[in-house]
Amino acid sequence: MTPEAPALSLKPALIGGICTLIIAMGIGRFAYTPILPEMQSALGLSHAQTGLLASLNYLGYLIGALAAGYVTSGSARTTAFRLALLLSAATTGLMAASEWFAFWGFLRLSSGIISGLLFVFSADMVMRVLADSGRPRLLGVYFGGVGIGIAVSGLLVPALAHLGSWQADWIGLGLLATLLALPAILWLRDAPGSAKSQVDANPGKQQKRLPPAVVFPLTILGLAYFLEGLGYIVSGTFLVAILQDKAGDAIALGIFGDMGNLAWVMVGLAVAPSCLIWSWAAQRWGEVRCMIAAHLLQAVGVALPLFSTALLPSLLAATLFGGTFVGITLLVVAYTRKVAPTATAVAIGLMTAAFGLGQILGPLIAGLLAERSGSFDSSLILSSLAVVIGAGLLLLLLKTTPNALSK
Repeated sequence: MTPEAPALSLKPALIGGICTLIIAMGIGRFAYTPILPEMQSALGLSHAQTGLLASLNYLGYLIGALAAGYVTSGSARTTAFRLALLLSAATTGLMAASEWFAFWGFLRLSSGIISGLLFVFSADMVMRVLADSGRPRLLGVYFGGVGIGIAVSGLLVPALAHLGSWQADWIGLGLLATLLALPAILWLRDAPGSAKSQVDANPGKQQKRLPPAVVFPLTILGLAYFLEGLGYIVSGTFLVAILQDKAGDAIALGIFGDMGNLAWVMVGLAVAPSCLIWSWAAQRWGEVRCMIAAHLLQAVGVALPLFSTALLPSLLAATLFGGTFVGITLLVVAYTRKVAPTATAVAIGLMTAAFGLGQILGPLIAGLLAERSGSFDSSLILSSLAVVIGAGLLLLLLKTTPNALSK
C-alpha cells in the first residue's frame, strides 16, 4: 500500500498558491496589457489585431477553466498542475521568438488554457488546505496573488523594455514565471479524492440540474455577470494603451515608465486587498448589495479616462477598476454557492461560461470600434454602460427574490 502524502502546511501552500496566481493571472493572462502598446509601436499592430490576441487568450482561459474539472484527482492532477506551471512560463517567453501573428495567436490561446487550468487547480488545492486548517477567510490573501502579479508586471515591463523592447518583456516575464514555479511545485499538490473542486464542494448530493426555484435568480445573475465580463475586460486589456493614447508619452515617471504603466501598477495594488474588503462587506450587507456597489464603482472607473487623463484621475480610475473586478468574481461565487447548495458545480459552471463569453467578445468589439473611430472612447462608453446595466439587473435581483437569497 502506498503511504499517504503528508498534509500540506498552511503557509507554504498559501505561498505556492499566490505564486501560481502571479504566473497564471498576473503574467499569463494580464501581462499582455502593459506590453501591448510597446508591440503596437514597434510592429504597427492594429487595435483589431491586438483585440483578437486578447480574445484568444480569454477563449483559452474559458476552455481551461471548464476542462480542469475533468482531470483526475490526486497524482494525475498534481502532475498536470506542475506541467502547466512550466508550460505557462514557456508560452510567455516564446512570444519573443517570432513576429508571426498566427504563432502569437496560438501562444495566447495556449497560455489562456493553461491559466484556466492553473487557476482551478490551485484554488482547489489552496481552499482544501484552508478548510483543513480552519482558516477559510485567508482565501482573500490567496486571491491577492492576482493583484501582486499585475503590479509586478506593471513595474517590470517598462524596465525590461529598456533592455530590448517588447521581446525583453516577454523573455523577462517568462524567466520570472519559471522562478515562481519552483515554490508552487515544491509546496502545492492535489490531495487524493479531491476531484470535486472545493469551490464547488457542498454537503449533500450534488445535482446535475438547477432546482426550479433558483433558475430565475441565477439567470439574472448570469446576465449581469456576462455584462461584467464584457465591460471590465476593455480596461483589463487596453487600459495602458488608452492612457498612453490620451496622455501621450510626455510624462516620464521614472521606473514606472509612463502614465499607463503607473496606472497598471495601481490596478494591481488595488486588487491585492480588494477580496478581503469585499468579503468583509458582504458579511454585513450581503453579496447582492455589494455586487451592485462594486459594479457602480467600476463603471465610474472605466469611464473616467473619457474626461481626464491627468495623474490623479488616472490613478483613481485604476483604483476603482482594480478594486472591483476580482471582488465581483468572489461575490458571484459566494452568492452562487449560497443560492444553489445542491447544484453548485453546474451553477458556477454556467456563471463561468457567461462571464467567459463576455470576456471573449469585449476585446474583439473594442478593437474593431477603436480601429474604425481612431480612439477607445466609444468602447469605454459601451463598457461602462454594460456594467451599469449589470448593476440594474442586480437591483432587479435584489427586489424580486426572497430576502434570504438577496442578502
